[in-house]
Amino acid sequence: MYLPKNPELLQKLEAIPSQEQFVAAVLEQGSNSGFAFSREDVVEVIRISAQRLNSAELSDAELGQVTGGAIASLSGSYATLRTAGGLAITLRRAPGKW
Repeated sequence: MYLPKNPELLQKLEAIPSQEQFVAAVLEQGSNSGFAFSREDVVEVIRISAQRLNSAELSDAELGQVTGGAIASLSGSYATLRTAGGLAITLRRAPGKW
């Protein structure tokens, strides 16, 4: 996972006060790392994470349908979206966020 290996970035993301600013920071970090994913991709990962954390779990197949064929997974407070092109976005749910 990327964020646990990059604690400075993790701290920066955890300190962001709003979802919109968080999405912008994720897009900027992804772009700086050579990845191209959309605002909608990030928002969808957040939505899926919140849904999974606050309700019944979706199967991997259901998550794939929701994310347009990408593979999404949850592990504890982390949500990871992997696209067919190999891009992986891992988000950590901060207490009281999302």
